[in-house]
Amino acid sequence: MIQSFPKLAQRVRGWPEHRFAAACPAQMGFCTHGAHLAACMARLVTTDPSQRERVVLCVDGVTKSFSEEGCSFVVDDAVMQALGQAMPHAEILCVTLDPGHGYPAPTLLANNASSSRLEETLKAMAPHRVVACGSGSLTDVVKHAVHGLRQQGAAIDFWVLPTALTVTAFTSRFAVFGEEGHKVTQPSALPDAVLFCMPFLSGAPPVLKAAGVGDLLAGHVSYGDWYLGHRLGLSPDYLSEPAELMMPLHSYLLDQDAQGGEKDPGTHGQLVALAEVLAAAGLAMNLGGSSAPQSGGEHAISHVLDALRHLSDRPRHLHGLQVALAALATSALHDWLDEWDFVPTARLETIDASDLRDIVERLFWLAPFTGTPSEFVDSARRKDWIDERRDTLESFCHSMAHTAEIKAAQWRSLKERWPAIQEEWPEIQRERRRLCASAAQMAQSMQRWGLPVCAEDMVPPTHVAEWRWALRMSVFFRPRFGVQDLVFFMGEDPVMAAAL
Repeated sequence: MIQSFPKLAQRVRGWPEHRFAAACPAQMGFCTHGAHLAACMARLVTTDPSQRERVVLCVDGVTKSFSEEGCSFVVDDAVMQALGQAMPHAEILCVTLDPGHGYPAPTLLANNASSSRLEETLKAMAPHRVVACGSGSLTDVVKHAVHGLRQQGAAIDFWVLPTALTVTAFTSRFAVFGEEGHKVTQPSALPDAVLFCMPFLSGAPPVLKAAGVGDLLAGHVSYGDWYLGHRLGLSPDYLSEPAELMMPLHSYLLDQDAQGGEKDPGTHGQLVALAEVLAAAGLAMNLGGSSAPQSGGEHAISHVLDALRHLSDRPRHLHGLQVALAALATSALHDWLDEWDFVPTARLETIDASDLRDIVERLFWLAPFTGTPSEFVDSARRKDWIDERRDTLESFCHSMAHTAEIKAAQWRSLKERWPAIQEEWPEIQRERRRLCASAAQMAQSMQRWGLPVCAEDMVPPTHVAEWRWALRMSVFFRPRFGVQDLVFFMGEDPVMAAAL
């Protein structure tokens, strides 16, 4: 049977119909047994079951198994069979995307090329319903393709069946795409239904659940970043409602009694709780109109790390594990801000765009491009390596320098507001502390849930030099405010403030 999410339902109860429709999938549920999957799906069907529909199931082609009553089943086969039983008169078709979008660790980021190819394929198939069955990367590709078809007038019902609790993408109307090492958030299709199937989630590798927790932990600092940017006058899109929806559910992640860690693959109650928090995070982003409620300075650090590894053609880390470690650094920055009862304005008032551009360019070329500084003992080797990739590297450096110029102008524009900000600072500090978890709380939660708490524990191997460089450069990765921006423009080094 399908179980509702009572805590989430309580949070959205009373929302106006237009707001609910814009932020929430029309149906969300939890299927407790694979044997009941067809019945769960049948309850999601809002059209006449006797209609001759065309249904397209999108999968990643990676074999995923689950066990039930002593028998082993393949997820994709079980879903195809259940769809046929739930809609006996429908034509059920299957499209297999690039296996690089699959788990345990996607080797291919969701991107415009993959989504465009799928959009053309689906357009030719003219489906009435599209079902995405996979983890975050596949879901982003499919929902952006559906978004494109809906923009062209196609009436398509869209379902999502997560196969692992990895990211907040399943209920959000945004897709995160990677293009040449850069990550961008794009508008996407809001699913009509999201069905979390217990056997699929139980059968996923435990590290994927840990990654999902890591992505969620960002909410304990990202919302503080969004609020702080708002009070400084740098986040005009800020809304308070997403926090009221998100925070009561997110507190579960910091609960001392919450059972986590890779040694515990997850009880039924734990999986339901995590699915509910993931669903709430997606709804919070929909309600806020952007990814800001769940993506602050910690995601900027993660994006810079992704870009650095892309530039040197090295494998990426699981998104959630990387985000959690970055969130630990930004929570330390928030702790550091606790000690200030005013905002020093010396650099804020004197920073020049051209000077800042020079700073960014100097920092960029100090990057540990292939991991550790010791890998280029011979300076001639480093020069040769850079020369082979100079066009790509210079393009990336130019992008960051351009963002630095934008931020310099933003901060200079606040000069007239600083007296008011200084007066408001005690109030800003109180609310920021309420919204943010401390670094100690974050570290304890990460340990309970089995996430790495230092760079050396990451897989594939990494080095703290990468993280230090990424934290410094994250100030200039995107225009959106992060707590490290304030630290930098106060004249301090974010790395030293975070003690990273």
